[in-house]
Amino acid sequence: MAILRKSLYLLPAALLLPLFTSCYEDFDPGIKTTPKVCLNALLTADSTFKVSVTRTWRYDSGDPGYDFDIILKDAHVTATFPDGKMVELQYAEKDKYQPTPIEDPKERGYFCTRAPKAGETVTIRATHQQYGEAEATVTIPLPVEIESVKPRLLNLYKEETANGLSAKFTLDMSVVFTDPADSVDFYLFGLEHSHGLSKYYDEPDGSVTQGYAYISSYNENLSAEPLFHEHMSVLETIFGESYGYSMFSDRQISGRQYGLHIVAENTSIRINNPKHDPDFDNVLYFDTQLMTISDSYYYYLISVWNHYEGIGGTLGDAGLGDPVWEHSNVSTGAGVVAARNISSRRVYLEPLLK
Repeated sequence: MAILRKSLYLLPAALLLPLFTSCYEDFDPGIKTTPKVCLNALLTADSTFKVSVTRTWRYDSGDPGYDFDIILKDAHVTATFPDGKMVELQYAEKDKYQPTPIEDPKERGYFCTRAPKAGETVTIRATHQQYGEAEATVTIPLPVEIESVKPRLLNLYKEETANGLSAKFTLDMSVVFTDPADSVDFYLFGLEHSHGLSKYYDEPDGSVTQGYAYISSYNENLSAEPLFHEHMSVLETIFGESYGYSMFSDRQISGRQYGLHIVAENTSIRINNPKHDPDFDNVLYFDTQLMTISDSYYYYLISVWNHYEGIGGTLGDAGLGDPVWEHSNVSTGAGVVAARNISSRRVYLEPLLK
């Protein structure tokens, strides 16, 4: 659908293409392509963090990770905190927790053992003998608490058995918070679900009985909340696509209480508890997350949306407008150092089904 919509607002430009000549020749613009240091990091309040230090490369030089390595493992990386203490970050490669089959099983980067606090400003600096220096500063946002979550089930279909149930429904929620007055705030909403539980029981006859509870599927419908579309123009609202983007600012709700409208459609769950084991009580839930984020994080997400989904990015990709670059707060213009503070409220599903 997004491709069809984009093609509609490219039609006027496409009709003009025959007016242009189609003459080609090899051209080397002689652009300086000295690689620069690139920094990427996401700092979370009260958590240690990792900094990815890489270098830029020319697009036609090959595929990083296959043709060459862009990870800088021999840089000098520091994080400076408000009390003046400078922490040296060490490069390490750690095993990821439950990586997917297509993921790199290792988490690689420079790890900081000190956790930043809300309101602290942290400066990260990386120096490399060959590629120079890069620096970025970010402030950890103050938290904005979720005051309440008001859930309800719509379109419920439920089938109960002696040992459990299966159900399908739409989970409709109002996530209520109050935006602080006299400050400019940026937010990102997230929705996570539990992984359920599975247990096996040995029977006297040598057989095995399984108990399980899980959320098998759901579709998060972000179009239900108007604040998630505030960055879109009228034309982009008509022809564009914003699925998967849940960042917003407080420009429409500054200093006010507001309830985000969150919808999880086609939610399906199954519970089988043959031993009536209390371990299965309330193992199915959703975690609603309201993240206050740094301006660097917000403008980076906006630039990503604009590049891939906005009219400006589409025209730029077609050569009919200026290219849209991803936002960077790093001194070299490569990468982004962002920060967040997470407020969370849990919504248990089983009480809603009774």
